[in-house]
Amino acid sequence: MSDLEQRRLKVVRDHMHLEIVHDWEGVLATFEHPHYDINDGMAVFDGRDAVLRYFAASRTPFPDQGNEVISIAADGGDRVLVEFWLTGTHLGPLRRGDPGGYRRYDWHAGRLAEHHQVVPVDIPVGEGVGSGGAGFADAITTLVWVSAPRALRLRRGLARDGEGLRARWLDWLDEEQAHFARERTDERADVLVDGTGATAPVLSP
Repeated sequence: MSDLEQRRLKVVRDHMHLEIVHDWEGVLATFEHPHYDINDGMAVFDGRDAVLRYFAASRTPFPDQGNEVISIAADGGDRVLVEFWLTGTHLGPLRRGDPGGYRRYDWHAGRLAEHHQVVPVDIPVGEGVGSGGAGFADAITTLVWVSAPRALRLRRGLARDGEGLRARWLDWLDEEQAHFARERTDERADVLVDGTGATAPVLSP
């Protein structure tokens, strides 16, 4: 690896770390010209003021937003390719009792779709792989773990999404397994549910 490629990798690593600690001036200093192009032009923030507004808008609902680098490499040209986990919990408006929201991800189109508003309720129910994250365990009153064999989960997923997403589903099954192992979700669960329906739900010992 050339000296230039090593310096490029360092700039990207520094940039991602500075985002985690909210050193926005430090983040801006890693740019020649501040610019974010998210999801292939779906959201573009160009220039210092626009990028600072993006930081404020994205960290208000997710103040603990962070990233965990899985792999990083220089591509031999002028780009650095990074695969990473984007982490964060909705500790902003909803936890304060204010409305929040999210944009649905369209797996077929490979990009964000329409916006959905989420209004506060007395007993909110979160569903999904990341809904039992250890980082916000203090906000969870009851954690339910639903388990099913990998083959059954794949079959159900393909029945819903179609064979065209088989490769993405196989990747996703590996990713969620790694996530659950890291978060120890099943070990922290209060209720255990057999997703095959063969046995009744039980309270975790």
